[in-house]
Amino acid sequence: GHRLANIHCYQSASSDARKQLVFRNYLRAHPAMAKAYQSEKKRCQKLYPDNSVAYSAEKGEWIRRVLVDAFAWQEQQTGTADILTL
Repeated sequence: GHRLANIHCYQSASSDARKQLVFRNYLRAHPAMAKAYQSEKKRCQKLYPDNSVAYSAEKGEWIRRVLVDAFAWQEQQTGTADILTL
C-alpha cells in the first residue's frame, strides 16, 4: 500500500533524537539543502520503491555528509553542538 507517514520515536536525550533535531533545524534554515534532500529522497525511492530498508540505507550516506555541516552550523548558531542542552 501507499505509506502515509513515517514516525520516529526516541528517548528524549538519545543521540539519535539529537541528530534528527539538528538535521531538521538545518534543513529549515537552509531551503536549498532541504530541496536537495527532497531530490535525494526521490532518487532513492526510484531505486527502491518497495524496499524501505534499502531506501534508507541509500539515502543514509547523503544524510551523514549533511550532518557534518548541520552540527557545525548548530554550534555556530548556539555556541553548542548539543541541541538537547539548550
